[in-house]
Amino acid sequence: MLSETRNEIEKSKTKLLDAIAGSSDITFIRVYGDVGDQLSYAGARRLLSGLQYKETGVLNLSGAGGDLALIAGGEAWRRPDHDMSEHLPRVEEKFRRVVVLPSSFDISVANVREALTKTRALVFARERVSYEQIRGLCKSDLAHDCAFFFDYSPYLRAGRGALHAFRADANAPHRILPADNNDISVACETLDEWLWTISRHEVIRTDRAQVMIAAAMMGKRVFYRDSCHHNEPAIAQFALQTFPVEREEELDTRLVREKLNREAKECQSLLPRDFFSRGHDPEITIVMLSYHRLEQTINAIKALKENVVIPFKLLLIDNNSGPDVQERLKQACASYDFIELILLDENLGCSGGRAYAMRRVQTRYVMLIDNDIEVFPGTVEHLLHRLETNPGAMGATGRVVLPDGSMHLCGAGYRIEDGVLNFELFGFGHKFDNWKGASGPCQWVPGCLTLLRREALIDCPYDPNVGNYYDDLEWCYRFNQSCGGSAEGVFQRVVESVALHFHEPKGLNVSLVVEERRKSAMKYIEIIAYFYKIHGLVIPNIFNFVPELGPQSSPINRLSARLFLTMTNTYGTEWMLEKWNSGELAPLFAGGAIEDERKNLHEKDLARIAELEQNLHDIYHSNHWRLLDRYWRLRRAVMSLFTGDNV
Repeated sequence: MLSETRNEIEKSKTKLLDAIAGSSDITFIRVYGDVGDQLSYAGARRLLSGLQYKETGVLNLSGAGGDLALIAGGEAWRRPDHDMSEHLPRVEEKFRRVVVLPSSFDISVANVREALTKTRALVFARERVSYEQIRGLCKSDLAHDCAFFFDYSPYLRAGRGALHAFRADANAPHRILPADNNDISVACETLDEWLWTISRHEVIRTDRAQVMIAAAMMGKRVFYRDSCHHNEPAIAQFALQTFPVEREEELDTRLVREKLNREAKECQSLLPRDFFSRGHDPEITIVMLSYHRLEQTINAIKALKENVVIPFKLLLIDNNSGPDVQERLKQACASYDFIELILLDENLGCSGGRAYAMRRVQTRYVMLIDNDIEVFPGTVEHLLHRLETNPGAMGATGRVVLPDGSMHLCGAGYRIEDGVLNFELFGFGHKFDNWKGASGPCQWVPGCLTLLRREALIDCPYDPNVGNYYDDLEWCYRFNQSCGGSAEGVFQRVVESVALHFHEPKGLNVSLVVEERRKSAMKYIEIIAYFYKIHGLVIPNIFNFVPELGPQSSPINRLSARLFLTMTNTYGTEWMLEKWNSGELAPLFAGGAIEDERKNLHEKDLARIAELEQNLHDIYHSNHWRLLDRYWRLRRAVMSLFTGDNV
């Protein structure tokens, strides 16, 4: 099916090239727009790569003229961006022929309709809805957006997490944007940055056509919502039917909560009738850590009170949110007799807080739950029932849903490939009511919603050195390796247990300047380096936090990542940040450049590349005291390769 789509793309290229055939004097005219529009310009340049042509902007036509003008495609022919209808007559005055590259149109805009009625240009629509509008007004045809002609191969990588890239500019539809929304078409400064931002993610949610196209062509799972126009659904139906692209309706949190509550009550009825008629002594201690976010904490407590039927205790530990928050928290908890509140005067982090809590837990079961989790009827009971009916299981987790109705996860798994611990969050990105996953074993249960047998955390406690990130992944991996072995069924996922997670994504703000972004990344890199130090495995997010490493798929880039983490553990994060910002880590990032340039190098250069790769390997296996010496030798060698100077 994908091959059929690619054949259609090739047919569109041929159709466009035939339309400009016979012209020796070609001028490509850019239309001013955002960074996303630059993708169509880049695709048009690739279309024209075998031809001689000039290029200019639509606002710089004073000296332009000649045989053929190619006007860049895009959205400048519809409300409110209908400026091209005013520029088209000026272009036609200066050129003998005019071709408008594939665009979207809205002929309900009076001056767009008038301009198309009067034009002698050949006008291409990029989807059928626009084509049906213009076909009776002017000489017209249908072809794929030029963004489909761009070469995406340098940006192909698996990616992690979700990117919410909804419009946030003046033309944005009225909608509540996700807390982590990143309108990359406005925030990114270059097309390369824009493309790498998409590349680093696994799931893309957007209402921008170019983001949808680029993400689909990179093999991402794409969910699009309508903007104020027909662009996205029309392009998806015309050009992306064989790609993993889905339209999704917008759900607000109120509707998501209502649907989850109805489903939870239906699932609760599946529990045995005698399950709720047990004794009055609590068997479960729920451990909840709090740090600021007072209202979320209070809402989480309220949900536990209203929806958990079986007896339980709540051990609430505040990680030093400050005297004002702690006083208000004390007042809020005073009316609940099931809460033991502990107010710390230092922040122990997630791992440290959980390790601290386990010194006070006496019940058979302990439940880890975040203070931004809202439970529903049966959420906790289904997890307990799962452990009671599976004596070999040590932990169980439920189906965790985000406020927009998409799945966060329902358990997770991992696999080790060439020293990289690749992981998968089961159900991630799917709409919670459309996901077809079933209850069963998993390898990793998240700290946001997991019920555990107490002995699991006594025999294999959380490592307080892990801090706030990857703590549950580290604990599950260590438990599987050392405490519970790797036997299937140690951890379970239970789809009948549902919860709403008001999650604050842990990621980088790409709108920050490079130095600030790197500084922000170091808190994550430090934990990834620690994980590598104790387990010898690379968490793949390092390739997101350090994009200079290049794609994970390259063996030399994976080796460079191990070197980066080794140096972080050896010299510390401050030293690494200083060297990173000064450009002195460039040799570590040369692997990606070498991979990109390998095909363009002459045979005589391949031996030098092999030597550089061996140097990287030798550095990795060298003693730390020799590291810097080899580092600088490698840097000089890399510089000589790309500058041509001898060393």
